[in-house]
Amino acid sequence: MWHSLDDGRGWSRVPSQGLPSFAREGLIAVDRAPGRLYLAMLLSGRSTLRCPLCAWTEATPVIFLSEDGGQHWALSERFPTGPAGSSIFRALYADPDFAGSAWTILTRGSETAYYGTNDAGQSWVKTCVEIYSGRCDPPDELLGRFETPRREYAP
Repeated sequence: MWHSLDDGRGWSRVPSQGLPSFAREGLIAVDRAPGRLYLAMLLSGRSTLRCPLCAWTEATPVIFLSEDGGQHWALSERFPTGPAGSSIFRALYADPDFAGSAWTILTRGSETAYYGTNDAGQSWVKTCVEIYSGRCDPPDELLGRFETPRREYAP
């Protein structure tokens, strides 16, 4: 993991523990709570005797959580495995107003699902599903316990 304190002009490596050895790229979101980071990435499948090509044909979407600015990571959520070529995290957002609230948009095949958390990544709830480019409002209902007004979207 790399970190910049000067708008990307210089970078320094942050030693991190808890991420898979061959983790290369992902989406990261910074929570309102100091030090809390969410990291969404795809992990390749494992080759076995029953599935020797799974390392190249399967991907498991996961979210890792750090509470110390990226020095230590723990697995927060493991989503169902899907085909490697059609699984992708579209977005990962931390709510700018409420600590511990975040959501992600995950596409697997023809399904795009929105997942959210209100408990700092301890659990992720599927809030809605788009199938074949349908419409799906962002997960406002996640913030209901904070008594925020529901946002309205024009069709």
